[in-house]
Amino acid sequence: STDIVTTAGTLKSAQTSTSAVWNPITSRAYVFGGVAIGGSASDDIDEYDPVTKTTVIRSEKLPTTRIGTSAIWNPVTSKVYIFGAIPVPAAKQILEYDASTMTVAVRPETLPGGVYQDGAAYGHSGKVYIFGPKDTNNSSYTNNIFEFVPCTVVPPPPPLSELISCWSVGSATIRPETLPGTT
Repeated sequence: STDIVTTAGTLKSAQTSTSAVWNPITSRAYVFGGVAIGGSASDDIDEYDPVTKTTVIRSEKLPTTRIGTSAIWNPVTSKVYIFGAIPVPAAKQILEYDASTMTVAVRPETLPGGVYQDGAAYGHSGKVYIFGPKDTNNSSYTNNIFEFVPCTVVPPPPPLSELISCWSVGSATIRPETLPGTT
């Protein structure tokens, strides 16, 4: 058998430096942010339907323009998590996208240091791994692997001790001062 790569449609907005996930519930792909033709940064979410080979720009938007993100589909929460980006302060943010409710939310947890041009993968036991992010503080490449476990956050936010368990670097827990609202 021979593998064949063919054109299967065109994007409506972003063209490069995007992230994308497959949503098995909607049977569609979602493409987040990136750089559009002409070089402008995008806050769009493109939705691709492989049956009709068409793309639409969703009405919901990312909170700001995003370049160089990574994203994963989480089968436990049925949501998408989008990590890092440029420009700063987006680099420290984790976004949660829910296609069923058409909402985008900024998570309370933050990425250590701010990252972009990273890779992400959903792993066992609901853990998400973020690989080799570029550091926004000095534009250097890293060999860090971050681990994120999405916590259920309901207003009001859970106690700080519950948020701490969401993040670790290697086997070390991120110290509380990396979490929002702590010193």
